[in-house]
Amino acid sequence: MKKMIILSLLCSLAGFSALAQPIDDLVVRNAEGDLVFFPFRDGSFDDGKRVGNGWDFTHYLVGNWTGDGNDDLIVRNELGELLLYPFRDGTFYEHNGGQVVGHGFNYTHYFVGDWTGDGTDDLIVRNQAGDLLLYPFRNGTFYGHNGGRRVGNGWDFTHYFVGKWAGNGTDDLIVRNQAGDLLLYPFVNNTFYDQGNGIRVGNGWNFTHYFVGEWTGNGTPDLVVRTAAGELLLYPFDRGTFYEQNGGTVVGHGWDFTHYFVGNWTNNGTDDLVVRNAAGEMLLYPFHNNSFYDQGGGRIVARDWNYTHYLLGGWLRNE
Repeated sequence: MKKMIILSLLCSLAGFSALAQPIDDLVVRNAEGDLVFFPFRDGSFDDGKRVGNGWDFTHYLVGNWTGDGNDDLIVRNELGELLLYPFRDGTFYEHNGGQVVGHGFNYTHYFVGDWTGDGTDDLIVRNQAGDLLLYPFRNGTFYGHNGGRRVGNGWDFTHYFVGKWAGNGTDDLIVRNQAGDLLLYPFVNNTFYDQGNGIRVGNGWNFTHYFVGEWTGNGTPDLVVRTAAGELLLYPFDRGTFYEQNGGTVVGHGWDFTHYFVGNWTNNGTDDLVVRNAAGEMLLYPFHNNSFYDQGGGRIVARDWNYTHYLLGGWLRNE
C-alpha cells in the first residue's frame, strides 16, 4: 500500500522512509494537468505557483534523483517509459525535463529508496511473479547500471513500508502478510537474500492506515496507525522490533480524513501530520512528546484543496 497508487504511497508509506528533515512542501496536480507548488512556511501553506503543465502520467515517483539535495520527479507514461524531471529554482520548467531514463517498466509496485547507499535514490520494483528487481539510478539514468537484477522472490504481501529499519545506512522493507504479521527484511549488499527469511517484528496488525515517520526522535522510523474506530496508535520501533516498546498507546482519536501527509511540518525534530478533510481544508497536527494531544492540532493551514495528486517532498531543501 505504499502508493501503489500515488496517494497510498504518500499517506501510508509516506515516505518511502521519512526520517525528520527540514520542512517539507507539497506539489499538487490539478484536473487540467498543471503542477502547482505550495511551500509550507511559518506554519501554513503559501500561495501556489504553477511549476509544470501537461502532466498526464500513470505514476509519480518523488526522490532525490539528481543528488542536489532537493527532491525531483521521475514519472512513468503509458508506454512504460520513465522520464526524469529535475526540480530546481522552485520549478520544473527549463531544466531539461522529460529525458527518458528507463523503459519497459510494467510492474505492480515501485519502491523509492536509497537502496545502494550512494546518496541518490534508486528503485526496487515488484513484478507479477512476486520477484523484486533492483534498478540503481546513477548519473541521471537507470540505463547502464545493471538494472533488473533479482534481489528477492515470493513477495506477496498486503503492505510494504520503506525505511532505514535496520540502521545499516541503506533503506530496508517491513512488510505485512495476510495473517497480520509484520516482517523485517534488511537490505544489505544490494540484496534481500541471505539476510534472514523475514524477521517477525510484530503481529495482529489489522489497521486502516499506516504512517511511517520519525515519531519518537530515536533515529529510526516508527509507525503511527489508524484503527477502524478512528484512533491513532503509536508503535515505536527500537532495537530491530516493535515488540516490547510499549506500542499501541492512543495518541489521537476522531481521525476521519481523506488524505494524510507525514512530514517534519513544525521543524521540531520529529514528524507531524497534515491532513485533508472532506471540505478540502488542510489541517496541521503537530506531534510532540509522543502524542497529538494538547499540541494545538487541527488548525487550518489551507482551503479549497481539490487535486488529483499530492506529491510530498523536500522540494526546496537545498535552496
